[in-house]
Amino acid sequence: MTPRSISSISTGVFGKAYLARAWDSRNELSEYERRGFAQFFYLTICGHIESVLSGVIKARLKFVNLSIHWESLPPMQYTSPAGTQQCSIDPIATTIKSLANGIAAEAESAPLSKLAELYAKAFGRPLNSVLSTELSQDLKALAALRNVFAHGRDLVMEFRHDPNDRLQGTLEENPLQFVVQRLQSVGVMKKVEINGANYDSIWSGFFSDNSLLHFYNAVRSIEISVRAASDFTPEQGFYMSPPLPELLE
Repeated sequence: MTPRSISSISTGVFGKAYLARAWDSRNELSEYERRGFAQFFYLTICGHIESVLSGVIKARLKFVNLSIHWESLPPMQYTSPAGTQQCSIDPIATTIKSLANGIAAEAESAPLSKLAELYAKAFGRPLNSVLSTELSQDLKALAALRNVFAHGRDLVMEFRHDPNDRLQGTLEENPLQFVVQRLQSVGVMKKVEINGANYDSIWSGFFSDNSLLHFYNAVRSIEISVRAASDFTPEQGFYMSPPLPELLE
C-alpha cells in the first residue's frame, strides 16, 4: 500500500478568529445584525466545545491501538469438557479495536448530545460526572440554543388568556424554557410575568452581552474540566483544539 500523509486544520480556527474581530465591533451593528452575530457566537462556542470533546474521545481511543500490543499478548487457556486448549485472542482484539475505531469515527462528526453519549462509552463515566452541576446546566442550555439557531427554527411564544382575559405568555413545552430558567438562576435574565407587551424581552435576553459572556466563560470552564479529567498522560497532547480567544468586556 502506498504511504499516505495528511494535512489538516480545524475549521473552528476560522470561526474563532472572526468572532474576536466581530466582538470588538458588535456595537456598530443594527439590532437584527447584532442578533445574527449572537447566533453565530453561540454556534461558534458550541462548535468549540464539540471539538474539544471529540478530541479527547478520539485521543483515548487512539491508545487502544497504540498502548496495547495486541499481537504480543499470549493466547488464553480455555478448558472445556473436550479438554484444554490454547486460544488466540486475535478475534477479541479485532472486536475491541473495531469498537474503538467505530466510536472514534462517530466522534468525528457527532453533535453535542451524541458526544456526551460517546464520552460515557469511551471513559466509562458520564460527562456530567467531570463537570460541576452549574456547568452541566450551562452545557444543557447551550445545546438547546444551538439546536434552535443552527437549524433556523422560530422563536415561539405561546399565550393563554387569564380569568380577566389578559394574555399571559408561557414557556411550558418550549425548547428554550430551560435556557431562560438557567439565565434567570444566575441573574443574567430577570424573572418577569410574560405578557403580550414584554415577551420579546425574553428573546432579546439571549442576545445580550451578559448572556453571551455567561456561556462563553462557561465553555472555557467546561474545557478546563474536561481536559483535567483526562487521567492517561500520553493522550493529553493529542487532538488539541485551539482555545477560544480573549474577549474584552
